[in-house]
Amino acid sequence: MRKENNIKVLLSLLQPGDRVLIEYNPLARIENLVWRKVIPELISDGPLMVVDMYGIGGVLFRNYLRNASPSEYRPLIKAKGKIYVFKLGPGNPGYGNVVGEDKIPENSDEFLKVQYWAIRKALNFPEKPRFMVTFGLSEFLLFRGKEGAKDFLHATVAIPVEDWAIITFLNISSVEREVVAVLEELSTHVLLLDGETLKVLKGGRGSEGRRKGSSRRSEGEEVPGHGIKQGISH
Repeated sequence: MRKENNIKVLLSLLQPGDRVLIEYNPLARIENLVWRKVIPELISDGPLMVVDMYGIGGVLFRNYLRNASPSEYRPLIKAKGKIYVFKLGPGNPGYGNVVGEDKIPENSDEFLKVQYWAIRKALNFPEKPRFMVTFGLSEFLLFRGKEGAKDFLHATVAIPVEDWAIITFLNISSVEREVVAVLEELSTHVLLLDGETLKVLKGGRGSEGRRKGSSRRSEGEEVPGHGIKQGISH
């Protein structure tokens, strides 16, 4: 299997209702994984909904552009119309169309309102997204601590999302280990970006519900350059 297809295989396993947690440390080039691998694959499947807190998605996008070649970033610029952004807090997400914005939620009721609004907005698009990406959860949990985790849990339980798969990126160095454990428990898939390798800590082996044209990986295979290694335990 070619290197650039590895992340495609994992994404092809996702089904509506799945929650994917992609963990990384602050020195990892997460912007390359996000904008070179994940986002291009997601928008190739149709429109994409993004919830961007503190403008983190925009920061990662600009970091990626600084080192990307024109042939890499031009398709993303052209596909801007397929990315719908719900902005929370400051920031200028130049990578997509802002369809709504609000302040950073300060309690569980506000978090619930934000999630409800984003879902309602996405369901009213001409073509319903199959994926939602969340940026800035690490910063939200850093500033709000365990109360923030409680608000996130409340919204997750109160409004089960079964219409699309949700992918969240988490800087595990900025979040308390107990909070990370709760997020891992809620997730159907947990991945870890370790250097240039994406390791599967949880999930990733399902064979049903794959998108048309997908294939199965060999157990335990790992390829550098955001390859995927399965069967890693905590």
